[in-house]
Amino acid sequence: MARRTTHPIQNPKSKIQNGSSGSLLIVVLWIVTVLGVLAAAMGGYLRTEIHLARYQLARAHAKAWAKAGIYRALYKLADDFKVPEYTDLSSGNTYDYDWLQDDWAIPWTETFSFGGSGGTVEMTVTDEERRLNVNQLVERAISGDVLDDEMYAAFDQLLNNTPAVNAILDYLDQDQCAGGIGACVSPSEGQSTYRAKNDDIVALEELREIPAITTGLYENILQDFASAVPSGNMVNINTAPQPVLEALITAVDPSHSACPSGLADDLVNLRPTEWFIELVPAPQTSSGSGPTDLDTCLTAGLGTLVDVESSFFRIVAKAQITSVTPAVEYQIEAIVERDGADTPLMRVGGIDFHILGWRES
Repeated sequence: MARRTTHPIQNPKSKIQNGSSGSLLIVVLWIVTVLGVLAAAMGGYLRTEIHLARYQLARAHAKAWAKAGIYRALYKLADDFKVPEYTDLSSGNTYDYDWLQDDWAIPWTETFSFGGSGGTVEMTVTDEERRLNVNQLVERAISGDVLDDEMYAAFDQLLNNTPAVNAILDYLDQDQCAGGIGACVSPSEGQSTYRAKNDDIVALEELREIPAITTGLYENILQDFASAVPSGNMVNINTAPQPVLEALITAVDPSHSACPSGLADDLVNLRPTEWFIELVPAPQTSSGSGPTDLDTCLTAGLGTLVDVESSFFRIVAKAQITSVTPAVEYQIEAIVERDGADTPLMRVGGIDFHILGWRES
């Protein structure tokens, strides 16, 4: 007789519970995975925000230190101005002049540490009166603009490009191309029409708006040997480079009958062991009278164009924060007038300064 096989009776609810447990486990795993991804994303976001905050703080510190560098340079210019450069012990006469071995003229670097950041500030001061002043091409008068013939000849010598000099003159003068002193630039001369300023320029970069001023002409010559400060100043014979001195000498004496050829080289070769302490009534250097025939050249007209003191300076302060990666840099460039006649914007070290230009980058 066959035996009957029996099976245990199963609870249907247990199957349901087992299936629910498996589904719940999968849901939990998905939630854990999503939370892990969100946590990783939030961590990356926070790291980026912290890095950006540190960068912004470092940039603010760099800006503050660059501005401090400008003030540091102003103090050097003020200290140089307050004390006579040279005193003749035999006569008691004192002399004021600016030259390339002045304390302000030698670039220097200072280190700093503040608020958890550290770095350096590089400061450079250059004499703006070592250059030819574009604004002196035109003398403003009640009766109208008057061309400065010697300055025109100097720029013509420096640029070796008469159409470019005429275009600068036309940009500055107020004759609106109706005759006047400036040669008008027209499409027939191969140039585009443009709107002339008909006034002094404030920044040398304005010349780049003139079609005749090519990139090469500006970057290779004008940028190094021209300035745009208020007119009325002279070129400093102690700081002017050879091309500027040569342009001035040739402008006043094209035939070199009074100013011998090579005089500009002789003046530059005096440096840094000799420098001029005065030009009037006669040229005198720190150890003698200077190059032969300089007195004759000064009398021939150079004496109205050069001097030994300067009032306008370009200051560049570049701060670098090295406590962050990558390093943060901030640069401020300022054009200042020392002890000028204009209303000063600040007083530093007991000396008034007028800020003519300010650029941050």
